[in-house]
Amino acid sequence: MKLKVMQSNLLPALTAATRAINARTTLPVLESVLLDAQDDTVVLTTTNLEIGYRIPVSAKVEKPGKVTVPAKDLLKIVKAASDLIEIECEDPSLAQPLVTVTSGFITRRIRGIDAEEFPNVDDVPALSTSLVIQATQLRDAINETVKFAGTTEARPILTGEHLALVGGKVTLTAANNFALGVAVIDGAEVIAGEFTDRGIVIPAVNLAQVAKVLAKSKPGEAVAVGFGAKNQVFFGFENGWRIVSRLIDGTYPNWQQVVPPKSRGATKVTVELAAMRELFDALNGDRHVKLTFGDDSINAYREADGEEFDASIPAVMAEYTGDMVWGVDPDYMRDVLSSTPGKTLTIELSSTLAPALIYPDDATSYVVMPVKLPSSMKVSA
Repeated sequence: MKLKVMQSNLLPALTAATRAINARTTLPVLESVLLDAQDDTVVLTTTNLEIGYRIPVSAKVEKPGKVTVPAKDLLKIVKAASDLIEIECEDPSLAQPLVTVTSGFITRRIRGIDAEEFPNVDDVPALSTSLVIQATQLRDAINETVKFAGTTEARPILTGEHLALVGGKVTLTAANNFALGVAVIDGAEVIAGEFTDRGIVIPAVNLAQVAKVLAKSKPGEAVAVGFGAKNQVFFGFENGWRIVSRLIDGTYPNWQQVVPPKSRGATKVTVELAAMRELFDALNGDRHVKLTFGDDSINAYREADGEEFDASIPAVMAEYTGDMVWGVDPDYMRDVLSSTPGKTLTIELSSTLAPALIYPDDATSYVVMPVKLPSSMKVSA
């Protein structure tokens, strides 16, 4: 194998591909990147068996072939290289082939692994369903919900996000035991197959990597999403990059039953997002706070270790039947406030012990469960 590639093309692709490298792996081949040089392209492939990247990079291939090399060693070399890099391996079929990397006056050699040892990462799984989603919409939906996925393996299904087709629109839902986020993606086009009633569950950590690839997406760009018999989901991007993630087995909880209906005769208040962020940033480190929803303000109160916090921010009450008191863990609210788009939030509450429905618009909504306030804190308004 022998090829020449521009450092400016190889570096961003290799940097992204190393995101799939798990430092705790006990398999050396999973610390490696597979280089597959064919025609005028070298394809970089990495995997940790949970998520895999396949990234094509334009190259001048003088001799096609495949070889696997330690990804982070290669990344260090590429970072220090000048703009033209030559990669050569005389006999990739050896158990530990010698790979030569030359740039300018500098030549470095690293030991690789036989490409046959590298796990198979399907470019396109056997698909039963595929659809096309606007790239910016998918990116925003992930960023607006991913913080709400669970992190404990006690309930593995909640460490994923639920992707489903509801009412002709794609929904992306993440939930833990105390909060839930739902983003609605309009305009997705189903190309083949049908969603099952239960949808699919994608590990949230893998979706976060999809969002990173989409970070600089522009309006009009699209993402192809496919899944099928191999319990994998495939994301294809317009720049030719591919991500394949495993799916989580199991039935996702019926989150629709948790989300209260809007405008259900509850207390309904709209507040500036910036003011809420300032308020809850000041409550950093607290485990619970009492919110009192008045006719033109929201008051936050907490007491701990002999110290009291008392602050109010202006609010616009759309439906008001008397002051409403509600206890909340500030961490859950900060997740909402850091994820939500827009400039204002609407909060609806039906009772002190009910979950709050919080939404900036019709496309995104959050549900936050109440917490029990300590006995030392007044429950009444």
